[in-house]
This record gives sequence, structure tokens and C-alpha cells, in this order.
Amino acid sequence: MENIKQYDIPYHSLGISVSDVLELIGYGSKSVNTQVISEIENLMSYIPDFISAQCGYRHLKGFDLYITEDSFSLGGVNFNTDRIIASQLDGASHIAILVSTAGPLITWFSSELIKKGEFLRGYIADAFGSVVAERAADFAENEIKTLARSYGYNASNRLSPGYCGWDVSEQHKLFSFLPDKFCGVTLTESALMVPIKSTSAVIGIGENIKQGEYPCAECVRDDCFKRRKNAKDNR
Repeated sequence: MENIKQYDIPYHSLGISVSDVLELIGYGSKSVNTQVISEIENLMSYIPDFISAQCGYRHLKGFDLYITEDSFSLGGVNFNTDRIIASQLDGASHIAILVSTAGPLITWFSSELIKKGEFLRGYIADAFGSVVAERAADFAENEIKTLARSYGYNASNRLSPGYCGWDVSEQHKLFSFLPDKFCGVTLTESALMVPIKSTSAVIGIGENIKQGEYPCAECVRDDCFKRRKNAKDNR
């Protein structure tokens, strides 16, 4: 299908470090128990066997796009994003939708460790899955920005259902623009992604769009990875 790209990403190319996992599980600059670091380092040799990272995007050029104060309409489908998302898309003339995943095995591996009573290792394995999904999304985002530049356009931040007032249920609308099982990701009736360690987002593309900072000061979600990263960067 035109304007659709999909990538398999080797684990080693993601460049995941101990500090990446520590940041995600909430340590940041806090003093870290040496056992936690030891477990992360130990698991790093096993994790690649349970990762099948993929990402991809569809560039929806040619679809009618209308952006209001708190929503956008794409090809006649209305997305009620609330004002934060809509403001980030202001100036876009078209949209790209991205999907990324760490694959299904990392969640299975984490669950198996927890079943065995290895709660810390299971928690860390789960964190690895989240980091991989976000790194794969970074890859797709960079590809979209490269595409935008090839047209002489700018690109927005990536913006995901479930954040900044955008109800996660609207993922069903989002996925209606993608091929079935795109990157191996499907949705449950309640709009949760399967595999669990997956992400989806939109990126606005256009000559007049501006990529600003994520509006984290207005966010109420403590589990938002962008909010944690920005808090770290601004310390």
C-alpha cells in the first residue's frame, strides 16, 4: 500500500542501557540498590531472545484534514483529542500514524518470572519491554521526520491515544487507517494493544507546523514516559 513502511529492528541496534531501564522503573538520579543493577545487567544477556521489535507508519497524504481547538478530522473520521493534542497538531496539512512493538514474548517472559516468585526480575523484564517499544517508536518517528523534510515540511511531536486527554478508545478509529495486524499489533474491544508492549501515535506534518516541547506541566499522568524524560532533562 502506498505511503506505508514497516521495519524489523534488531535488538542490538536499539542501544538500550542499564540507565534506560532504571529511568523507566523510577530511579532516575536516586540511589539504586546494587541488587537492582545486578539483575538488570544479568537480564540483558537474556532479553534479546524475547524481543521481536517492529515499527511502521502510514503517511496519510491526500486525506482531508481539519483541526479544531480540541479535535481533528481525518478523511471524515473525527478524533476528539482534547485541546493539548489538537494544539500540538496546529499547522499540520497531513498526518502520519505510527505503530511500534517489542513483540509478544517479553510479556510472556516477565509473567513466567513472576509466576516463579522472581518478582524483581519479572518487573525488570517488563520494563525492558516498555523501553524497547518506545525505542522502536523513536525509530519510526525519525523516519517520519526524514520523510517530512523530503517534502520541505516540519513534523510535530508524536502524540498517543490515552495521553493528554485523548481517550484510548479512539485507537479503534486510528487503526482503521492501517492494514490488519500492522506490525503484528491488534486491538482488544477496549482498545488495548496486543502485544501489550506496543505503542501507537500520530505525527502532524506540514510546512507551518512547529515542534515544541511536550506540555508536561499540564499532564496529570505520572506514568507518562515523556513526562519522566522531560523532568530528568530539566533537573
